[in-house]
Amino acid sequence: MPGRNVPDNMWRIVEPSHWPDPAAWNSFSALLRLEQCPRRWALSNASYPGLWDGKGYPQKLHLAAIEGTIVHSTVEVLIKHLVQKNSVTRTETGITQVLREIGGYTRLVQSQIDVALKPFNQNPRTVTHIDRIRQQLIAKLPELRFQVQTFVSQLSPVSGRPKPYQSLPGGNREHGALPIGAHMEVTLETPELRWRGVVDLLVLSESSAEITDFKTGEIKSEHEFQIRTYALLWMRDKKRNPHQRVVSRLLISYPTRSVEVPVPTDSELALLEAELRSRTESAQSECVRRPPRARPDEDACKWCEVRHLCGEYWEALRDWFPTTHAPDQVRHDIQLRLTSRSALTSWTAIVEESSSLEREALVTVRFPLDDYHEFQEGQSLRLLDVHISYVQGVDTTDIPAISVGVSSETFVYGDGP
Repeated sequence: MPGRNVPDNMWRIVEPSHWPDPAAWNSFSALLRLEQCPRRWALSNASYPGLWDGKGYPQKLHLAAIEGTIVHSTVEVLIKHLVQKNSVTRTETGITQVLREIGGYTRLVQSQIDVALKPFNQNPRTVTHIDRIRQQLIAKLPELRFQVQTFVSQLSPVSGRPKPYQSLPGGNREHGALPIGAHMEVTLETPELRWRGVVDLLVLSESSAEITDFKTGEIKSEHEFQIRTYALLWMRDKKRNPHQRVVSRLLISYPTRSVEVPVPTDSELALLEAELRSRTESAQSECVRRPPRARPDEDACKWCEVRHLCGEYWEALRDWFPTTHAPDQVRHDIQLRLTSRSALTSWTAIVEESSSLEREALVTVRFPLDDYHEFQEGQSLRLLDVHISYVQGVDTTDIPAISVGVSSETFVYGDGP
């Protein structure tokens, strides 16, 4: 709830002032988001001038996601230094020399913590707990360092020093053909498809190209589709690849192992291009709806950062009741109406929407003392990521007790008191 530098309306359910138009350029991640749920994409990218001056709806800061970002960026920074030293190799000599110059793994990872958190410093949704997240990340430095070391140990030897500008972040789209050598964060694009992608590591020889994509999460089948898309973009990018160097190897590097993906043939690339055209056209046609269509899904919606804004999601909770999860083992989303205060930070309430509790059920709600807001009787709240336990009532009946934790979020819904 409201805290330092946080506008009070941040914690109210608000409508977008303007729905987003389809993007001029398409990407793999944008396509997946659009296909999964057009409403989620639209709510995330719409305009909310009453909340902040940033783009889209303020993002929630997820610890696991930011850990992946830190590991990914640390690996990229280290490889960039190795590229500049012409030392991208799995032997320890070149890596040790570079690490000595930049202060070692720990200092490098710690610097990337600050880089990863910087975009959230002015985010009204995260400003009240960004310091806590930073301390949690610092406590996990040994684990993050180990993940980075594991990635680096999987690097294959390459040779060839690129020109200095080629190893800078963003791939320098304004430049043309890439020289022989290793290149980090290369942006590939094809105007005919209006598609763009950023390759983590691209290694070029006289006649071929190797593409490596770093993944900090679990292995997913969609990762293979993504790296095959990069192969297509490389072959269709006339500025970056004017001499049509073929792709000789596709590699996905995970924390525990690397997976080699078969290189698409010319005919398979043609089919992939046709598939991208068709899927992009279908997905973007959903963007013209106002609002775009919602596609509630019990597994996908729990990861949605804007589900508290989506009426269809809260209506779908009725169909998902009762949940198959044990109440004390997972986080829950609940819409309820406050009826009376029972203590300084505790209220009794009536459940309005939930997949875990029956509608109209009587519950108690406990809010954290250090992040408490003066609610009023009759207000409806949407609670995200709360815990449920049970306490014994005066008639020995077990009453659900909802605990709002440090990772939970509370939003005022409707025009109540």
